[in-house]
Amino acid sequence: MNTKFLLFFFFFCSFAIAQEKKSPVYKDSLSFPEADRFIGRDAFDNYYYIKDNALIKSNTQNHKEYKNLALGKIETVDILNPLQIVLFYKDFNSIVLLDNQLNQTTIINGNELNELISFENIGLASQNRIWFFDSITQKIGLYQFKTNQLKLISTPIRSKIKFFKTDYNYAFWVDEENNVYGINLFGKIFRIGNIPVTEQLQFINEKQCLFATSKELFLYNFENKEINTISINQKSFVNFFYKEGILSIFTPWNSIINYKINL
Repeated sequence: MNTKFLLFFFFFCSFAIAQEKKSPVYKDSLSFPEADRFIGRDAFDNYYYIKDNALIKSNTQNHKEYKNLALGKIETVDILNPLQIVLFYKDFNSIVLLDNQLNQTTIINGNELNELISFENIGLASQNRIWFFDSITQKIGLYQFKTNQLKLISTPIRSKIKFFKTDYNYAFWVDEENNVYGINLFGKIFRIGNIPVTEQLQFINEKQCLFATSKELFLYNFENKEINTISINQKSFVNFFYKEGILSIFTPWNSIINYKINL
């Protein structure tokens, strides 16, 4: 029997208090036949995706593109703030900031900072700062890119980080034991809980996350350990994205199906 299935099964038996279903309401669907990787959507109904290692921003009126061949593969894209989009080029230890027109505004090279930083994971924080996990010191830090100030704020994190997600005030991560942790802007680390083996994960806040496994989507509440199945019509999907009550599902047929859902 598949090891991931066994771990997932035992998690449900041991931790889940309830397994009620949440049924989102269909909103609309769009086709993106050229997309290689779906990133997400913002509050203005702009959609972001990767095509041939270029970031594309698309809506019904406009289509914008950013590409930087000199920095290699785009590792991650953070669209938390659509006015300050963050691209991570891990192979070249670099971060690129874009404005809402996908114009390049800032390039941060970890090799050229006052203190050498090897960016392993990154994300946008508040007040012109970038969250990062440094693979050299094994610490989480904040980099203020307007003033070029860098500060390591955590103790060393010894466990391997599988997922690293951020918002303005917190960074969250999942280690190889599937423990979930958070850290605030002052460096206080707190354990949130534990999740099953998962292929994809999006934190809604410090109390909830969406995760996908075995081609199913779930909402997990860390406080009461409640798991809700998200009932969608797709039997399979590539990835998902949630923002402000809209759940976007990217299908293997390069379409995006949007649902309204109250989490």
